[in-house]
Amino acid sequence: FYALVAKENIVLAEHSIVSGNLKQVVQQILTKLPAVSPSSPKTYTAHNYTFHLNFSNGFTFLCVVNSEFSLRVALSFLDSIIKDWNTKYKDLPSTDPRFNRSGGCNDEFSRILSHKMDYFSNDPNADKVRSINQKIDDIKVTLRDDIEKFLERGQTIEILVDKTDELQNSSRTFKRKTTELKRHFWWKNFKLWILLFIILLAAVYAVLAVVCKGPLLPGCINDEPAPPTEPTLAPTHNVTVAI
Repeated sequence: FYALVAKENIVLAEHSIVSGNLKQVVQQILTKLPAVSPSSPKTYTAHNYTFHLNFSNGFTFLCVVNSEFSLRVALSFLDSIIKDWNTKYKDLPSTDPRFNRSGGCNDEFSRILSHKMDYFSNDPNADKVRSINQKIDDIKVTLRDDIEKFLERGQTIEILVDKTDELQNSSRTFKRKTTELKRHFWWKNFKLWILLFIILLAAVYAVLAVVCKGPLLPGCINDEPAPPTEPTLAPTHNVTVAI
């Protein structure tokens, strides 16, 4: 990455993070520029490098990047340094001595170029479109994760519903079996009470049979009533009374 600010073919400020003969190539480009600055940015390609130029108030702003570097980011870089240059030197006349000698603004502006180059080379926020796309991608990932969690939650809910149905069925089955068990024990108790009642009757009958001298209870039961007894008359005797 290489960048500079020039007036005609005089390089006023520059900064580079690569080595090579870029300065010589750039100098050749500057000498071939028309006397009147173009009204729109220009781009040239040579030796796997791309040269982007923009123009403002008689000054040329240039950056050199590799051919894979984003055109959008490179032009944004030029727009940014143009804004910083105009802000810093807007009150100086074009005849200022610093604008008429090589490196006249290098001590002041090269630091700005270095900072901007680092920002636009490494910070993803420098490319607003890329930043927005990244945010969209992040949102997509978040939505996908949320959908997956929602689906997992839905599966969990379905499992819980199934478990609830199973519990309800188990509860009904348990209730039915409990009712059947209650009936079983009720009948069992009922039969037991019947058996106890029969045993009690048998015991009473056995006692009566002993007391009444026989299984038919003859000593306690009189089938025929006793015949009525006739009164017996005493024999009469004749008594003679003497007068």
